[in-house]
Amino acid sequence: MQVDHGVGKTNFVLDMATSTIENNNKVLMFSIEESKESIKERLGKAEEYLDNKLFVDTTSKPSMNYIEEQCRKMKQTDGISLVVIDYIQLVETDDKIHLKLKELAKELNVTVLVVYMMSGGNTTNEKPSLEDIKDKSLIEIADRVAILHRVIDDNKTTDKGLEVIIAKSSYDTKE
Repeated sequence: MQVDHGVGKTNFVLDMATSTIENNNKVLMFSIEESKESIKERLGKAEEYLDNKLFVDTTSKPSMNYIEEQCRKMKQTDGISLVVIDYIQLVETDDKIHLKLKELAKELNVTVLVVYMMSGGNTTNEKPSLEDIKDKSLIEIADRVAILHRVIDDNKTTDKGLEVIIAKSSYDTKE
């Protein structure tokens, strides 16, 4: 998922996590910018809700190896079905992070939702597209790419809401 600054990315992924939890699944979220308390406050849920269904890891600048280890552990001990990384630029990694995440998703049979912050921001209020994404390897490897876009009126005074643009949707069914 690609987003501009200040669009509401964390609220959006928390809505997705909540929906996953409400369908009796468990979520592991790497929240690199926010504390567990902040996420709990945003959700307005009891601590029990977080501890039993939503597992939040707030490790600062985690390595890809750390993320892989935690995902494997949580899959084995708690049966997670969704992994959220909010956001990927704050992960210490090498050039193959996207491939490693795709392999991890396949290995553990989980969905991996990666938030990628688009740089520069959209000052023209035009809809962003795949061409606006600088990390082309992400586009190539991802099964789906959604771009969040905050729609503002022409006078830049009224927020018309959040638009979710499905920029890529493909799934390899050959395997």
